[in-house]
Amino acid sequence: MLASEIKNLMKYFPNNNLICEKAGTIISGVKSLEILNVDSSTYAILSGLNLPIEIRFVRPVGSNVQIIMYNPQTLNELLLSDNRINYLRELSYPEHYYLESYINTLIENINSSKTFPHEIGFFIGYTMKDVLAYMGIEDSPYVKTLGWNMYGDTTESEKLYYKILDVKNQIKFILNCTTMSA
Repeated sequence: MLASEIKNLMKYFPNNNLICEKAGTIISGVKSLEILNVDSSTYAILSGLNLPIEIRFVRPVGSNVQIIMYNPQTLNELLLSDNRINYLRELSYPEHYYLESYINTLIENINSSKTFPHEIGFFIGYTMKDVLAYMGIEDSPYVKTLGWNMYGDTTESEKLYYKILDVKNQIKFILNCTTMSA
């Protein structure tokens, strides 16, 4: 499925591997959400495609727009795991969980802040330990940055990082094969 979805995206974005890579990590399920800036025409095309992911407008950024791409199924499963919802509720997310209302709250928080709200890590899929330590809720020592800041025992974080990297490499391989056969 991933290869066919990437090849389909390449029809619309033959010179934009970043879009294919970001969407691919979401389609594959290795990441639940990505946030990125694109030009208005890219946003219009993405919004009109029949993809297994959702595209939401966040805000204008200069001559571009900021969007989030997410897989509703994997994001829903992620947010319902590891007490993520409880932490988000403490950050003024709605008491009753409904994915769209949580996405709307995230977008509102992005728009009302000069920096990204730290809870975005819960949505992207970073490990709970890393998100909580980054937010100052847990007292784990910073160890290193490998894609994101990692704290305490980095075993779980590194497994996730290399899983994401593996999928990105698969996507790059698909893109290279598609480009070479065209």
